[in-house]
Amino acid sequence: MSRFPTAQPLSVLLTLVLMILAPTSALAQEHSSGGNSIDPAGQLQYLEDPEDQWTIQDLTGRQDWKATEGGFNQGYSRSTWWLKVPLMNPGSETLTRYLEISYPMLDHLEVYLVNDGQVLERYSLGDKQPFASRPLNHQNFVVPMQLPPGSERTLYLQISSSSIVQAPLTFWNPDAFLEANFDQLFTSGLFFGALILIAAYNLLLAIGLRDKSYLFYVGYVVSMTLFLASVDGLAFRFLLPNAPNWADQVLVMSLPALTVFAGLFARNLLDIPAFSRALDIVTVTHISLAFLLLVASFFLPYAASIKLGMLAALSGSAISLWAGPSAWLHKQPAGKFYTYAWTALFVCSVLHSLGRLGVFDVPWLTNNIMPVGVITEVLILSLALGERINSERQQRVSAQLDALAAEEQATAELERRVMQRNEELAVLNAQLQSLTHTDQLTSLSNRRNFENHLHKEFNRCRRNNRPLTVTLLDVDHFKNVNDRWGHQIGDICLQALARQMEKVANGTSTMAARIGGEEFCLLLPEVNAVDAYRIAEQLRADIADIPIPCADETIHITVSIGVATMIPGVGGSAEELLKDADLAMYQAKNSGRNQVRVRKSVSPGPGVSSTLDQP
Repeated sequence: MSRFPTAQPLSVLLTLVLMILAPTSALAQEHSSGGNSIDPAGQLQYLEDPEDQWTIQDLTGRQDWKATEGGFNQGYSRSTWWLKVPLMNPGSETLTRYLEISYPMLDHLEVYLVNDGQVLERYSLGDKQPFASRPLNHQNFVVPMQLPPGSERTLYLQISSSSIVQAPLTFWNPDAFLEANFDQLFTSGLFFGALILIAAYNLLLAIGLRDKSYLFYVGYVVSMTLFLASVDGLAFRFLLPNAPNWADQVLVMSLPALTVFAGLFARNLLDIPAFSRALDIVTVTHISLAFLLLVASFFLPYAASIKLGMLAALSGSAISLWAGPSAWLHKQPAGKFYTYAWTALFVCSVLHSLGRLGVFDVPWLTNNIMPVGVITEVLILSLALGERINSERQQRVSAQLDALAAEEQATAELERRVMQRNEELAVLNAQLQSLTHTDQLTSLSNRRNFENHLHKEFNRCRRNNRPLTVTLLDVDHFKNVNDRWGHQIGDICLQALARQMEKVANGTSTMAARIGGEEFCLLLPEVNAVDAYRIAEQLRADIADIPIPCADETIHITVSIGVATMIPGVGGSAEELLKDADLAMYQAKNSGRNQVRVRKSVSPGPGVSSTLDQP
């Protein structure tokens, strides 16, 4: 059986790259000679279950297990794989060990501890399950197990995944594991903390200088941080522990996002259009394709997304290695620093890869050279930004002196034209004001106008100690409507829904607004939770009864509604109220759609709050 079942050169290349970028603990482990950790690769056996039809009872008596050559890695594979490791405790005391499977991107992982064909313990793991279901709080899969004195056990693992199928196993002494875990978290904290500080600092510069290069740079650093944290399992552990699907989505989104921002940053920083039309065409094309991949990652299978994302990142790196020296040769101010930055990352990547492939045996260098390379690259790129800003500042000073004289000459002409344009601008401003406050399809208020009105009513209800209710509506299965009957019918549905909402929002303070594609909001000042639920339920029923003519038939739409009510206090905010309504709406969707869920929030003062969810 090939270690890379797709048998395609591109798949093999991307598998190797992802292995190199995988968590350090997953492929390069240091095991102390004192027995604190043991790699069981020499005793590991495996079987392939292409049809995913075997159970643990089918495996315990089989004799056709295959020995692994070193670690277990099958690349991208659609099969289910079974692993087997014999365990023994020849001592006179109970032996406690932690089993660590240090590859956090496995979709499904079942761990069985078996004695004479009887399953003693079973753990269901994988990154498709909530993080809280793990027996130990760790970004990798860690299972505690005990072996009685003089006992023999057999460990079985069942693995299937849309990512690389590999299982780096380590048996740890519990104390040694806790110490190693502390060291790893400390190092990761320093690394990711440095990236976050760099991104935050440059974001402040972007706001202060109003330079989009800094924004692209911040996007690049943030995307890289999310990608590395996702690969390391830290994003799932600390950011999205209860949303495994979104944790996977962050990983597949971060690669094309990183590529998009890297391309935009290079094009803007180096001013590529100024010195190479061919390079600019390649860069813009690559950015566009990466952006399409970013959008497509929401719909493509995980394996396809990660492969295409890695291909985009590799080709983007090649373009960057081309762009830096080209800009340097054309005397671009930041070209030198840009070349230094990517060269440093490239050299560190090569050293890291050589260490992983066993060319040299320096574990500390292998395990730490990539973080050093990443930090070095982002710091040098930050210096490149500063160099370009200084150069542009000098050019601006010179240009400002020239412009000052021209400005004085133009002042008289400008004053004459200002009077002529005032009347035209007044008309245009009135039209623009209407456009900025109204959704053109439904004639309801748009999101911007709604948010302004929400804060105004929030402050008024706070002064008067009166309740404020926000009702969020989302059309159920609206994509299916567009796909089956077309966007024209979809627009008619939204307009019909808007008319129904206008019947409810007939007061001076109430407001109906369209705040997203198929998402609407109803603001109800001085309406309590009970009345709000009654209004929302009636609105839901009325919308469901609206007949929508479509060709030779009539269709109906339904909505899921989330209601949140708050008596604003000193400690509350309009954003919290809107968030509560959003949570209630998603609860309605997750409970089967076409229903209302209420979330009541009371914020009488700082540090005091309570919530009530009503089905």
